[in-house]
Amino acid sequence: MSKPYEKMVRGRCEIHVYRQNGGYVLEIPIVRVVRRDGLPQRVQEYLLDRNVGHGGPGTFLTRDRVIWYRSEVKDGQSLEEVVSLSEKAVERIGPKILNLLK
Repeated sequence: MSKPYEKMVRGRCEIHVYRQNGGYVLEIPIVRVVRRDGLPQRVQEYLLDRNVGHGGPGTFLTRDRVIWYRSEVKDGQSLEEVVSLSEKAVERIGPKILNLLK
């Protein structure tokens, strides 16, 4: 995504909030991948598996050598609700991603 965005910090999460199509998109950077060989296959598989079954409001993606968690505020949801759910998902799954990158 391109700027402008607002940045907020909740717990250990830096949350980028974008206005888009009358709503909001949240992106949380999890980790910058500094490996020369890129993202290991086991991490790609784990992210795909989490996107299918973790039950959070968003999805994991990679962009610019960074793993992000991205979620959108849908009709009937408050920004605060999605921020809270996204933060919990990243704090629960983020450490597992970091372990897989070791």
